[in-house]
Amino acid sequence: EKISTVVNYIAKDIALEHAPTSFAYTPRVSTASDLLWEEGMWSKTPNSLISERFSSAQSLQKESTAKGLSEMDTEAKAVGQADFRTIYKDLDSGQQTSSVDEVDMAERYSGDFAFKRMTRLTGIAKYNRPHITLTKDANVDLLNTTFADYRITVINNGDHVLGPVYVKDIFPEKTEYISSSLRPSELTADGATWTLVSLGIGSKAIIDLRLNITQETANLVNRVQATGNSSKGWITAGNFSAVKLHWLTCCPPQIFASKTAKIDSLDPHVVWYRLDLSNRERYGMVAFLRDLLPAGMQFINSSLEPSENDSNQITWTILDLGPGESKSIIYRARAAGDGTYVNHVHIEAFSVDGPDFAAADVTMQVDVGRGGSAKPSYSSDWQVPECFGLNCSEQIADADWMPCYACWGSEQGNASFIPPCASCVDTGDDDLP
Repeated sequence: EKISTVVNYIAKDIALEHAPTSFAYTPRVSTASDLLWEEGMWSKTPNSLISERFSSAQSLQKESTAKGLSEMDTEAKAVGQADFRTIYKDLDSGQQTSSVDEVDMAERYSGDFAFKRMTRLTGIAKYNRPHITLTKDANVDLLNTTFADYRITVINNGDHVLGPVYVKDIFPEKTEYISSSLRPSELTADGATWTLVSLGIGSKAIIDLRLNITQETANLVNRVQATGNSSKGWITAGNFSAVKLHWLTCCPPQIFASKTAKIDSLDPHVVWYRLDLSNRERYGMVAFLRDLLPAGMQFINSSLEPSENDSNQITWTILDLGPGESKSIIYRARAAGDGTYVNHVHIEAFSVDGPDFAAADVTMQVDVGRGGSAKPSYSSDWQVPECFGLNCSEQIADADWMPCYACWGSEQGNASFIPPCASCVDTGDDDLP
């Protein structure tokens, strides 16, 4: 029997035969027993139940695995009785006590039988492909302690069971490991790795981590990455938390962002977007990008798997933007009809071992069905640093603030980069000719 309570995993391998037994406590006192076998397991949530129970068993050979709270696989050969129950209820959002039954199945086998049985509750999958959602929350109170507490949450909201799942946390600079709610399978001075045996559809695992801040630092940037295996291959997800410890710093990271677009040559209602991000500093950075698609436009896929895809809000996380490095995200969206579509991208960049962070917003306008025009857009509205652009020979010429590096010359985006055919780019989802 193997159990992992962190990921709600249980596996059993049983082989047994019935026979009478007796036991002598003393030469004059003894007991005899001739009871048949009983064995079972179940998984339960507020709105679902999957259970199995073997009773009156004279013989039983069974292998059962529950890889989460929404599935159970059993292969058995038995002489006796077996009962199975599957329930799913759609809880009423208005009244917590009332519910509407969606599924309620009961099965019974009696006699000498053998079977292979698989139960799945698939309606709880958010994505129609393997997908991991990874979140990280931080709590730092330097007034009372030097500890930094983190909570890592790994959610399988795809349509495939994942296993194993490796969760790797990269510690911030000038911190050290104290403890975690789950024992790491690997621990170094720079990070920790945890191994989850399995993560069922709709299941989640929570890992609490405590670090000690050993030296004074401007930012605490903690990065985490999860890698899971499914029948369709390996998938990854990343996230980070950034805690700003110094409220007055100079200057923010020098980073450049631009966005370009092009109408697809085969489908005039499909728009190719390219989002470029360049690190112009001497230290590594992490970045969080959120694209708000306009109403009537639907996301198709992208070269980098989104961290989240909620309605018209698409988010990406970049964990390793090295010094002087540039990264691009290419993605497609489909417009419902002709018209002008304006979408906004919000970017937040944090230095891993540097002084501060920066934020920007980029806006892109695309005319669909009217000649297919699109104008390249560059970053603007960067947060004002404490140096206020001093020692720059170039003056502020419009309402937009010009950062310290304006005198270095602007970096132009490339509006003609988008390839003419879909097969030139790995979009992640489609197998296009």
